Formats: sequence, C-alpha cells, structure tokens
Amino acid sequence: VLEAWGRNFRVTALNTRGRILLRAVADALRADDAVESVAEEGEEVLAGKVRVSDRWFPEEERSKQPSIFSVVRCVVHLFKSESEPQLGLYGSFGYDLTLQFE
Repeated sequence: VLEAWGRNFRVTALNTRGRILLRAVADALRADDAVESVAEEGEEVLAGKVRVSDRWFPEEERSKQPSIFSVVRCVVHLFKSESEPQLGLYGSFGYDLTLQFE
C-alpha cells in the first residue's frame, strides 16, 4: 500500500511476499533523485519524503518536478516487465494528489 500526504509517503507490505518486495522498493526509492529520504519502520513499512526542487520548472515541464508522482513512477518502473504487459500499479488516487498539479 502506498500512502502519501504532502511530500511524505509510506509504503506498507501486507504479507510475507510484500515484505520481500519492500527491500527492492526501498533500494529503488533510495536511488531516485526525487526522493530525499527513505527509512525502514520495522519489517513492514518504509517511510520517506520527496525532496523540494531547487530548480525552477516552466509550466510545460511542471509534472517533471519532484512530487509524490515521482514515487509512483519509480515503483511502476521497478515492476515494469515486457514479458508481463498486464503487470501494473492499480488502485485509486485521492483528490489531494491531483492538487499537486494545481
């Protein structure tokens, strides 16, 4: 489960398999330039924060600035597979997430 508020996020494993995948998610997020910090909170939870950009983005590139969408893109990229085109990140996004583009 990926939860986010402001620039903070939490990834929670729901079972044993999820705990195994959580390690890969942590490594991917730590390697992402948009992520300021990632810390384990036990075996089932990662908590992190997206960095604030020190760069100005023109309107047409605003979606490229660091945001919670950076975390979503990182996780999608981690699990993307040409041999499994149906594998994806499915769920719902809250209204607050879309406000980051407003």
